[in-house]
Amino acid sequence: MRKQRKRHPRASNKSKRKTSGSSKNNAESSNVVDVDDYHYDDVIVIDFPALCPKSDRKSRFIICVDDDNDGVDVECEESSGKLKDQWEKAFSRRKLEEEKAQELLLLQKKKDAESSLLQDIERRQKQRIEEVRGTQKQDEDILNLKEELRAKVKSDLSKLELTCRDMASVLSGLGIQVKGGANEVRVATKRALLSFHPDRAFQSDIRQQVEAEEKFKLINRMKEKFA
Repeated sequence: MRKQRKRHPRASNKSKRKTSGSSKNNAESSNVVDVDDYHYDDVIVIDFPALCPKSDRKSRFIICVDDDNDGVDVECEESSGKLKDQWEKAFSRRKLEEEKAQELLLLQKKKDAESSLLQDIERRQKQRIEEVRGTQKQDEDILNLKEELRAKVKSDLSKLELTCRDMASVLSGLGIQVKGGANEVRVATKRALLSFHPDRAFQSDIRQQVEAEEKFKLINRMKEKFA
């Protein structure tokens, strides 16, 4: 803020220039403002009695603009000190209100971000629960289907087991033909165990998997029975 004031309009009548209809030519400088048909270099004269306190309504404000654009100075012909204090207080209140508004805005943004994060977490948790429930339901359906197939396969193998007199007949009932003596039967039995091993069955084919498990068990039982 420059300490030196610009010329007061009342101090010298020479500094006062009447503005007619050619105000555009007089506004060559950005610091020249026409007020009440007069303009002054680097000085803005405000004469709005309605905006002043009752005690100062006859006063004329003179705002001196700093060339460095880092502030303004205020004078009043009758009570410069009082009006300057009012100006500074109003400016401080405005600045404080802006700071509070900015703080509230940042706080609201923070709350919105936290709320969005919580909603995203809840959505993911809900989605995960639905996925787990869907997997459990699928596993239960597969298990129920396996039990139904197992009951049917066991029933068919039980009939085969009752009609078999030796290991060769068991293998024949399972579709493995054996020709020869006991040695060929042992070889065919090993081949049958390998063929019906549960680990070799297609895991995607539930029926084939169940049949392999039950036939593998049957061969082992009959092998011990006719050993």
